[in-house]
Amino acid sequence: MSTAIQTGDARPVIIEKYLEKHNSPLLPYADVLLAASEKYDVDYRLIVAIAQCESNLCKKSPPGSFNCWGFENGTTKFLSMEQALDQVAKTLRERYLDDGLVTPKQIMTRYAPPSVEKGGPWAKCVSQFIEELEYGKF
Repeated sequence: MSTAIQTGDARPVIIEKYLEKHNSPLLPYADVLLAASEKYDVDYRLIVAIAQCESNLCKKSPPGSFNCWGFENGTTKFLSMEQALDQVAKTLRERYLDDGLVTPKQIMTRYAPPSVEKGGPWAKCVSQFIEELEYGKF
């Protein structure tokens, strides 16, 4: 008799538990978020962490904009949350990661340049939430 232990992908559970704990409007889109992160090879934690810093996980985004990531200082309006998640992941891949901007501190220089002059609070915020998701500190 042999016993095989299989491990599953914990990412869907981590995303759902995190969004649920924070009562996020993103919760129904957890699977879409993960799919977009996989499609563009972007760490799901980065997508979640930016939304946490920019809009308290979509609780403070412009009404009807589906812009939880502060794109263009919040002026970008997406047609749906699905479109927003796809575009966010694609943009992070093409305009940041592919250009070698891979850490929150590096991404901040282009994503949130005013934060650089203030000592980098944007990068610190994003890093904090990535760490929470990494180590389950939520």
